[in-house]
Amino acid sequence: METQSENKNKSALLIILLLASVGLNIYQWQNKTNTVTQYDQRIDTLETEKINVEQELSEAKSEIIKYKGINASLDSAVAEYERKIADQEKAIAGIRGKERNATELNKKLKDQLAVLQTLRDEYLGRIDSLLVMNQKLKGENQQLTSTVETLSKNLETTVSTASALKSE
Repeated sequence: METQSENKNKSALLIILLLASVGLNIYQWQNKTNTVTQYDQRIDTLETEKINVEQELSEAKSEIIKYKGINASLDSAVAEYERKIADQEKAIAGIRGKERNATELNKKLKDQLAVLQTLRDEYLGRIDSLLVMNQKLKGENQQLTSTVETLSKNLETTVSTASALKSE
């Protein structure tokens, strides 16, 4: 009878251990699933930030191209802006290559995006002011040209009147 009692105790112990093992496996599986979901969300966030930064860089480059060739001072501002964009691209690539912590990488990419947007706004403001100044100078040039033409006609009239008076 003791062996039956021992067998029952052993069976009960095995069943308890089996249930504990199943419970532990379910807990570990659930915990692992949550961890994987969190990593997937971080990766998605990083990819989104990466895409935003790349999109901002390409927009900045394409936006600046339309201002090339208008005049020399504008071309120099455009060239300077292009150099700064290239520097930002290198900085962003360096951050992506060095940073392994997803949270830090995301923060640094957002910071670089903000710097890039500030840089873009600064240079677009400068370009706009140069365009306004260019328009103003064109208007003044037009006025001066018409004044010169008027003075030339007056001078011609005066010279022809003086030569007519001299010949009489």
